[in-house]
Amino acid sequence: MRSRVCIFGSVCCVMVVFLASMLNAQLAGSPWPMFHHDVKHTGMSGYAGPSVPRLAWSYVTDGKVRTSPAAGNNGLIYIGSHLHDNNLYVMDSNGTLNWSYLAKGGVSSSPALGFDGRVYVGSDEGDNNFYTFHSNGSFSWSYLTMSYVDLSPALGSDGRVYVGSNSPDNNFYVFNSNGSFVWSYVIISGAYSSAALGSDERVYVGADYGDGNVYSFNSNGSFNWSYLTESYVQSSPALGTDWRVYFGSNDNTLYTLNSNCSLAWSYITRRGVISSPALRSDGTMYIGSGDYNLYAVSSNCSLKWSYAAGSNVTSSPALGDDGGVFVGSNSGDNNLYAINSNGSLSWSYLTGGEVYSSPALGGDGKLYFGSEDNAIYCIEQVPTVTATATPTETPTRTPTHTPTHTPTNSPTATPTETSTPTSTPLPTAMIVVNNPAPNPGTTLTVAFLLTKTITGPPFNAWAIVILPNGAVLDMFTLKPVNLKKPDAKARGLLAPLFAPILRALVPNAPGRYEFAVLFFDQKIKQITRRSQAFLDVSSFVTIQ
Repeated sequence: MRSRVCIFGSVCCVMVVFLASMLNAQLAGSPWPMFHHDVKHTGMSGYAGPSVPRLAWSYVTDGKVRTSPAAGNNGLIYIGSHLHDNNLYVMDSNGTLNWSYLAKGGVSSSPALGFDGRVYVGSDEGDNNFYTFHSNGSFSWSYLTMSYVDLSPALGSDGRVYVGSNSPDNNFYVFNSNGSFVWSYVIISGAYSSAALGSDERVYVGADYGDGNVYSFNSNGSFNWSYLTESYVQSSPALGTDWRVYFGSNDNTLYTLNSNCSLAWSYITRRGVISSPALRSDGTMYIGSGDYNLYAVSSNCSLKWSYAAGSNVTSSPALGDDGGVFVGSNSGDNNLYAINSNGSLSWSYLTGGEVYSSPALGGDGKLYFGSEDNAIYCIEQVPTVTATATPTETPTRTPTHTPTHTPTNSPTATPTETSTPTSTPLPTAMIVVNNPAPNPGTTLTVAFLLTKTITGPPFNAWAIVILPNGAVLDMFTLKPVNLKKPDAKARGLLAPLFAPILRALVPNAPGRYEFAVLFFDQKIKQITRRSQAFLDVSSFVTIQ
């Protein structure tokens, strides 16, 4: 049996509170205002999708469309485009371009819509900003991070904006709706899934390679708990009415946790799970897997049904209120599938590329999604339905896409150089621990994060732990080390670098421990004091 670890405790997070009035950034009450519909990521719509489909319109961009659309109350559709395009597009319900914004990097983040009409979205490498726009496309504010922001934001009932950034930034951020910084939490290898918010404003988010945890934070940024899987967690958590937390991991497993972090149940698939779960009110979880299947698993972990697509299912399902399930498939298949409530195929629609995009349902019953064939699609119900609809009907793809793509920006959507606020740059390096106040018997993880390349003459480096009694141990071997004797020699280190150093059970030895990485110029033949290091980074852990 594979072992998994829950870590509880309280941590010190980087927190800056600006004494400014907080504007309300609450989520819009529109048909589909954000990734997976709502802050709990249920993927559950209040509308039925098309049962007898036809293509209403498609819009061709200059890049791959992986993001999930958001649908506003005014019939507008918000969606980003990726490679070679880098636009956020806003389309009317008939497929005409309303406005667009050209970022300096791809837009893989799925937009979130505020009740006041503002749009919140992140940008990829080459830009690394988190953006907010007014409803007419004019620029509101941006926040510059140290890495790409391809995760989707959540807007809390407390008026705050929640979003994560990838490595080497590794921060999960919380802002007021005017862009002022509230708090951030350093995740060892960076956030890798979009955050879900509980009714109590607790935050749930998955972590990237080298970490593999799902984290829970309190609304003030303090650590609540973490749950360790055996691989990265790109699947965004979903929260049930039973207060349970549902998600998948690339370790081939679907997980359900109780609110106190204990494992309720897990379900093993044949390959990794990147898709995010969708939940019905009865607790049934719908989720795709790399083993080509879409799964429906009941609240007691029994399999209701599975549907075999023609390729990986990394798209996250959307649920219609009539029982329909809508999800995309990847290379070699490239279909958008509509599955009946009993697991049978209702219909499918073939695109010219992989469908990573998670579909969204509009208030008019139309289905919106993107494809890696560079197109945005809208599927609608055929107005006149025959008495007997063919259950496997596949609509014919219209080769001519309308309307004509106009990639130019709205004139009012250009940010100024004086946009505020900007982030405080990360230090050159840091030591990251998963819990600075662990209890005996829990797992402690220590890692070295380098954010700026080290160049220059050769140097010696040590990774050490200083015990409460002053003894110095090598962090890799936990054996005594003599700093006067040269250790690892190197000429330079390229950033970004994330290097796990120590992973061990916490001993029953209370006290304050210091974990440090020291860099000394190799020309120093006799090290007599710590201050001779040209780079000294450390972090303290207090065992209770």
